[in-house]
Amino acid sequence: MDAPAGLGGVDAGPTAAESLVAALAGCLTSGIAANAALFDVPIAGIAIDIEADIDFRGLLGHDKSVRNGFSDIRYTVTIQSPAPEEKVRRCKETIDRKSPVGDTIANPVNITSTFVFKPS
Repeated sequence: MDAPAGLGGVDAGPTAAESLVAALAGCLTSGIAANAALFDVPIAGIAIDIEADIDFRGLLGHDKSVRNGFSDIRYTVTIQSPAPEEKVRRCKETIDRKSPVGDTIANPVNITSTFVFKPS
């Protein structure tokens, strides 16, 4: 992972926040495929388009009323299948409810931090 030059990186890779959104896309894709296998729904193709909104004034400390992370994440799932729409829709709607990455992003999580200092 990296950050843009203006944020101390060299822009040689995705940011940590972009990787979080990619993790959601990966979880949704694999979850839909798993559900399709469980529900006996043949899948010819899956595409997920994700958009996420972040206000850098919060991240950079310019406005303390603005959150540091994403305010909104939206995604569109396109599934190609010869199965009836209601069976295909069930594959998507099940992972919408069961995605561990989606759940972690959407709900408060306890985070514990430990600091270790090693003088050089």
